[in-house]
Amino acid sequence: MIKIDKKIIIIAALFLVIATGCWYLFGSGGNISNNGVGADQVRSDLSAVGQQQSAAIDGLGRIETGLSDGAAKVGTISAGLNDTTKSIAATESRIDASQNAARSSSELIAEGQRILGQVRERSKNGI
Repeated sequence: MIKIDKKIIIIAALFLVIATGCWYLFGSGGNISNNGVGADQVRSDLSAVGQQQSAAIDGLGRIETGLSDGAAKVGTISAGLNDTTKSIAATESRIDASQNAARSSSELIAEGQRILGQVRERSKNGI
């Protein structure tokens, strides 16, 4: 008969337990179908992220266009303000000229009244 040692039986039993555990963990295929569901979820998440990124890029384009339009309007307003400033300066110059002319006219009127007063004074005195 063949002598079987207890050590060999224990080693064989351990090998059988380890082999069964490995087969259950790696060979049963229980998790493979779940991986497909996870892959689909990842794919849909990546698609959603891509759509959000595209929408963000479109939004940035609209913002950039708005900023360009705003800059153009600011340029137009600035040019209008320059024109207004020039018009105000020209109006102030005309007002100053009118005030100087009015002063000259009032001085001439005052001088004329003084001369007229002197003439009347002389005529009263008979000179």
